[in-house]
Amino acid sequence: MFNLVIREQEYKVPKEIKLKKWMEVTRHDIKLELNHPRIIHMLMDIPYDDIKDIPKGTKIMLMSFIANLLYPVVSIPNKKIRGKELINFDNLTLGQFIDLEMCIANKLHTSVIDFVTILYGSNTPDKKWTIQEVWGSITFYLKYRENIFNSYKNLFGIDNNIEPEELELTEKVKQDVSKTWYDIILTLADGKFLNIDQVTERPLIEALNWLAWNKEKMEEKINNLKKQKRML
Repeated sequence: MFNLVIREQEYKVPKEIKLKKWMEVTRHDIKLELNHPRIIHMLMDIPYDDIKDIPKGTKIMLMSFIANLLYPVVSIPNKKIRGKELINFDNLTLGQFIDLEMCIANKLHTSVIDFVTILYGSNTPDKKWTIQEVWGSITFYLKYRENIFNSYKNLFGIDNNIEPEELELTEKVKQDVSKTWYDIILTLADGKFLNIDQVTERPLIEALNWLAWNKEKMEEKINNLKKQKRML
């Protein structure tokens, strides 16, 4: 990292960004140039008047560093952070998956702490946790999630593969995320409220397999009824 000197005042480019600060900064779209002064100010405490004096070339380089800070190029998940271990995705419960889906639907810049809390256990990450520590695990999970949706395309009504960069749900599911998942839970719970906890604690893959099987049987039943009507 480098330091920036403006009017003999030195400003440091941070080496890492705390989760809370990341949430504050990423509310502002980094792709929009008009947001760059605000982002620089938030991360480096440079007065707005001084930001105006930064040469365009320097500002472009500075924003490149900042972009890499906000969205690190990390492919390896951090399996352990300050005594907290990353959950085994193969043991993910339906309830955990749905909670993570809600975080994604609510945008990561407003829910990344909740997202990380699920990935690393029930205790909320302390104030020292940084996006640099957890970004690899977040992207690792998003890849896992992508594979889940692509493996159950018929269940979720997906025609084509979900691209890796897509963080949102498909439009069909996104219309009302909360209601969609609640309907799924009640289907598994046989419409009984008292069965909800039992259902959400079941393994994700087990739940999806049953849902896929049930949907296939229902479609088969509907098709048979249509055939019978045509024969009358």
